Amino acid sequence: APSPVTLATTGMAPMAPGAAAAPPPGASSAAGSARTGNDGRHWDRLEAELRASILRQITSQLPAEIDAIVQNQMLGAMERLLGALADEMRLAVSVCLQDIVEHAVRAELDRLRNANRG
Repeated sequence: APSPVTLATTGMAPMAPGAAAAPPPGASSAAGSARTGNDGRHWDRLEAELRASILRQITSQLPAEIDAIVQNQMLGAMERLLGALADEMRLAVSVCLQDIVEHAVRAELDRLRNANRG
């Protein structure tokens, strides 16, 4: 159903679905046929106003909806990315630590061997 704001701006009162506007009392058939053109323009104008009103409401809410969708999608992607980076960093630190310990042990054993020879 049209909103009261839309109806107020068009000057129309709400009608029951499927109801046709009754001609004013005393209207002749000639006046009725002349009014048909005016009614068509009125409905065309009403359609244009409704379309514009709906588009204004949609376009004013659309950026917020898009932002929410993008943020939700990005949040999940960022969590997966951070998890993968953390896993890679743990592995890299582990490999580096193993290399450092291996090098230190080898160097200390070499030092001890050389000290015993001399």
